[in-house]
Amino acid sequence: MTEPAHSDDPACDPCAAPAPSDDRVRAPRPLRIHLTTRADAREVLAQVRLVIVDEWRELLGNKRGMRTQLALARLTH
Repeated sequence: MTEPAHSDDPACDPCAAPAPSDDRVRAPRPLRIHLTTRADAREVLAQVRLVIVDEWRELLGNKRGMRTQLALARLTH
């Protein structure tokens, strides 16, 4: 089951605890919020084994791309 979660959806609260799922679709901004505001973010994301970034070329060379790179770097450390 894939659960879309993005900041364009006003019903989406990026800080809310997600329901357990095998797959997660997440936009860069909610991912950054998730990593920086949740006390248990390290434990929740420790199980991440694969990240797929669609249309990476659209993020290259801009602030949104840099923030995405930083968020992904936090997943590895």
